[in-house]
Amino acid sequence: MAEEKKEKTEENDDEYDEDVEYEYEYEYEYVTEDEAEEEGEKETYTYRELADGWWKNVDFILPGREIEPTVFEIFHDMMVSNIVGNPKAVEIAGFFVPRVILLEIDHPRRETEYVRIMISPTDIAPGIPDAEPDLIIHFRYYDFIRTILGEIDIMTPLWSGGGWILGNMTAALDLRDIMDAANEREVQKRPKIWPLGSP
Repeated sequence: MAEEKKEKTEENDDEYDEDVEYEYEYEYEYVTEDEAEEEGEKETYTYRELADGWWKNVDFILPGREIEPTVFEIFHDMMVSNIVGNPKAVEIAGFFVPRVILLEIDHPRRETEYVRIMISPTDIAPGIPDAEPDLIIHFRYYDFIRTILGEIDIMTPLWSGGGWILGNMTAALDLRDIMDAANEREVQKRPKIWPLGSP
């Protein structure tokens, strides 16, 4: 006779048996597409390029840039203005284990740009990192710019087929949390299996 399922707790953790099925309780909030639309939480996505000179009206971009900024330049400017100077973003970043994230960004009229981001401690540099990254994110340039500007969620182009992601998904959640805080968007609650600071 099969052993009855039971909930795993801290008290019985040392009694774990692979042959017994345990019940784990996680809290998830399921929202249908219709409910999300009614509550204004559904984010629609269409790829589009930005108008020429778009960067000249962005507050956090350092003055004096006469041509469209590279991915490194705009992420650097955003980090200096909106992340380092943002108490919420700094607080959230303090929970994270060290991460190395590689951005691969396709520009419609330039070569693919590569930017290495380090989280905890924070650092950014152009090019491919020497060490294997925890996460690789491949975007189109204007999708990435729209996420930097807070126009769309960083995950929206990926989930919509406008790019791809490879590696540690918790590193992606870490980056998303920092971006949301930097853009003064609501930082989404996480499932208990991927808490802040989860490796």
